[in-house]
Amino acid sequence: EDAALRGQQLHACMARHLRGEDPDCPARFQPRFNALREWANKADLRPQFIETPATAYAGWAGTPDLVTENGNIYDWKFAESMRFEYELQAQAYLQLYMFTDFHRAERTFTVVKVNKKGKIATFPLGWNNVTHTLLNNAMSIMAYRLRDKRKRSK
Repeated sequence: EDAALRGQQLHACMARHLRGEDPDCPARFQPRFNALREWANKADLRPQFIETPATAYAGWAGTPDLVTENGNIYDWKFAESMRFEYELQAQAYLQLYMFTDFHRAERTFTVVKVNKKGKIATFPLGWNNVTHTLLNNAMSIMAYRLRDKRKRSK
C-alpha cells in the first residue's frame, strides 16, 4: 500500500468528518479512521480551522490538519513510528501561528499517530527553545538562499 495515498485519503476522510460531512472513507482505511474519529469525538476538539493553509511574514506556509477554537494545533500521522521531522514541523507551525491574529499563549501542537491496527498515540509538543533556534536558523538560511537565487536570475 502506498503510504502517501493512505495519508491523503485518511486526511480527507477526517477533514470531511470534522466539517460534519459524510467521511466516505474506503473500507481498507476504516480501522485507522474509526479510531481517529472516536478519539476526536471524545476529545471534543471544537474545530476553528480544518486543513486551512496559513502563511507567515517570511513567505513560508503550512497547512495544519486542525486548529481548535482554544488555539491548539493537531496533526494526524499514519506512519508506524514517530520521526524527528514531526518535532520540527510542530515548532514551525507554532511559530507560524505566533504571527497570526489568533495567537494564544496556551497553544500546543499535538501529533496524533494512528497505526494500522487503529491504536492511537498522542504526542503533545510545546514550544521548544532549542528547536525554535534551529528552526529560525534554518529559515534564515532558506530566506538568504532564495534572495540570492532571485538576484542571480535578474
